[in-house]
Amino acid sequence: MSDFDPAGLGGQLRAVAEGLRETSESVRHATERARAETVRLGDDDGLAEVEVDGRARVREIRLSHAALRSADRLDDLLTSLLNRALEQARANTQDTVLAALPPALRRDVLDAEEEGR
Repeated sequence: MSDFDPAGLGGQLRAVAEGLRETSESVRHATERARAETVRLGDDDGLAEVEVDGRARVREIRLSHAALRSADRLDDLLTSLLNRALEQARANTQDTVLAALPPALRRDVLDAEEEGR
């Protein structure tokens, strides 16, 4: 006689499905929160400031009058600020989504990321 219990297996599968549904919902909410956040960076001299959102989209660029007089520096300044802000926005989004994952799954994702480097 077999020890197979179809009702027990069904209950386990329902529990797994519920856990996945909860994780999915948690990740969806975390993603929405992260996309709504903004990163604002400026240079030390106050020449420029950029703002990007959690979707890694540029929302705003502000330039001082002095920045316009330093046009030779402006390209490098904006490129640097935008790259840093976009990198920070991506990192913030990743951290927020990872925090929404169950600890074991979070470790698996981080391990897979580390292996890919």
